[in-house]
Amino acid sequence: MQIRAVQPGDGQPLAELLNTLDNETRFMMMEPGERNTSTEEQEKHIEDFCTSQSKAMLIACHENTGEATGFIVGIGGNFLRNRHSLYCVIGIKQKYNGQGLGKKLMAVMLTSFICRSCFNHRS
Repeated sequence: MQIRAVQPGDGQPLAELLNTLDNETRFMMMEPGERNTSTEEQEKHIEDFCTSQSKAMLIACHENTGEATGFIVGIGGNFLRNRHSLYCVIGIKQKYNGQGLGKKLMAVMLTSFICRSCFNHRS
């Protein structure tokens, strides 16, 4: 699996992944059919993640097919007292469960946040 930050142009595969996850599991926030985010709206969300210093979104893609297989969102605190905290949402397609993808996504997310100094606490 290739794990990378989302980038412009990922709107459609990300929207398809989120819709698939909504249908596959009851653990995501939205029910099947409830998500009505257009590709253009998803692209705006991606742009927001790309320019943010306090949040990030990573996507996992199959190396051979390019299929989006999972994602993780990390949102750090915006205040001095909570900048060290990270709220994460993770979703992985059922057929890729049990292969360590969640661990890999979490490891890359934590490394990304530490490298961006999102966890710098007050001196």
